[in-house]
Amino acid sequence: MAPIQYLLIFGLVLFGLLYFTRLRSRLLDRMLILVFVVAGTTFVLHPELTTDIARRVGVGRGTDLLYYLSVIAFAFVCMIMLSRLRELRSSLTRLTREVSLAAAPPPPGRIGAELSTNRPVEEDPGAPRQR
Repeated sequence: MAPIQYLLIFGLVLFGLLYFTRLRSRLLDRMLILVFVVAGTTFVLHPELTTDIARRVGVGRGTDLLYYLSVIAFAFVCMIMLSRLRELRSSLTRLTREVSLAAAPPPPGRIGAELSTNRPVEEDPGAPRQR
């Protein structure tokens, strides 16, 4: 086995372990990562398999096939990240609105407005003082 194969297998196994221990935990995600790690390790140990598979699907070299699949996977990950970013923005907007409304003083003129705040009523500094 070539030294690069050891490094690649170590990277794949480390990736799988980190994913299972630190990141997401849905069953489907775990299965996909497990398939990715097993397939990656198999292709590292037997690189001729990628060329055989590539020829069966009409691509000249295994390297090209892996490149094409990587481009598709990258586009898929970008779409997922965009979707999650939109969800986070929406959640942050909703949370900001809720916090702002909860912290806002009641509007003036509302009955019981003076009683609903715990702050003392401040005087207008520009108004004349009464004695």
